[in-house]
Amino acid sequence: MSGKMAGVDKIRPLERAAGMDARKLRREYGRDLILMGNVDKRALAEGREAIDKEVEMVKELIHTSGYFVNADHFISTDVSYEKMKYFHQ
Repeated sequence: MSGKMAGVDKIRPLERAAGMDARKLRREYGRDLILMGNVDKRALAEGREAIDKEVEMVKELIHTSGYFVNADHFISTDVSYEKMKYFHQ
């Protein structure tokens, strides 16, 4: 790990709209930092193409330990069940 983190071992939410980037955090802190989220919740409401784009951005992390694919924050009511099913495939 490149720097001390004062006991922090997990970051959630990783809000995309606030400029958080799970890939950058992984490069900086390695697997010592557990990451969850970073898929823009607004893309979930937009549909398949937007969901695919978001997942592609975190794809390199999906098969590494210490990263959990999830929306960056709470999922809004404008995300349909069908879109959530697609996201979780």
